Amino acid sequence: MSDPIREAPSARAEELLRRIMGEARYTTLIRQGYLEFPSRLRRGRVYRLDSSGNLSCRDPGQSTSSTTLCIQSTEPVPRADVLALRYLMVTADEPGLLATANPVRFSLRAITIAIYRDARERYGGLGAFLYTLGVLGLFLAALAVEGASAVGLLSACPVVGLILCVLAAPVAVLGFVLVLAGLADLWMLVVGGICRLWGSDAAPLPEGVGPLEDG
Repeated sequence: MSDPIREAPSARAEELLRRIMGEARYTTLIRQGYLEFPSRLRRGRVYRLDSSGNLSCRDPGQSTSSTTLCIQSTEPVPRADVLALRYLMVTADEPGLLATANPVRFSLRAITIAIYRDARERYGGLGAFLYTLGVLGLFLAALAVEGASAVGLLSACPVVGLILCVLAAPVAVLGFVLVLAGLADLWMLVVGGICRLWGSDAAPLPEGVGPLEDG
């Protein structure tokens, strides 16, 4: 048998979600499995909120919502409350969303933001800035040492070059990943610029539901 005491918070949260979204959007979310909203602040960006509460976005040049916006509550809450919170952040507090959410995707910018925000909770603003520069610099410096060892030192001084290659290899791999992430950012910047110049910025929305209509 179901437990009415446990079901009550979830039922109340579901009803609150229905009221916040409005009947049209709520029905579309249940039927379609997701809702999409055009950004008010970033031209061409489209947010996607699915029925599980996952929030993601895609920018001009992207065919899928490849960036997940990570926002975690400090304590367990019903799924409908998570949906309501993220829905309100997208539709009513996009600046707060951008300032709070950690973008999770393969890009140098996302990696840098994640490192900085994690460090800011422990070291404050300036400390987090210096910490982030130090971490990124260490990875890239290790990659440079690895490259120099492989190109020059192995031939001039094989023993020293081999030792440096072995020592720097684990961190250099992360440096290589950062370089690839930076290239991915550059590619998306170029493609996004082309799309803004020549493409359409119209955001695909659920059928029959406007971007900012009231429920």
